[in-house]
Amino acid sequence: MGVPKWQENVMSILRIRSQPVREFLAEFMGTFILIIFGDGSVAQSVLSRTANGGFLSVNWAWGIGVTLGAHFASGISGKYALSQIQHSLLNGIDLLQRRAIFTCTFM
Repeated sequence: MGVPKWQENVMSILRIRSQPVREFLAEFMGTFILIIFGDGSVAQSVLSRTANGGFLSVNWAWGIGVTLGAHFASGISGKYALSQIQHSLLNGIDLLQRRAIFTCTFM
């Protein structure tokens, strides 16, 4: 059972064909996922006065947020998923200048 024809037509119309725009949106969504998980855990800990989460749960949530954000964005934007990871590795690895400039521009 394949995808219905009308759904294929809608998907082909809505598809973003520009690779730099796709990379930017993937980076944006990966960072969004990271911030939602991290700030959500901090808010839970602060608002409950550490009754429903403390230091360790905040650290775990930030780690899970980084992992999920990187996993989400890695399929589109390349092996360095989040711009934070990419910028932390700029000094040690020779990246394409176009991608680095593009990422720096939209941060």
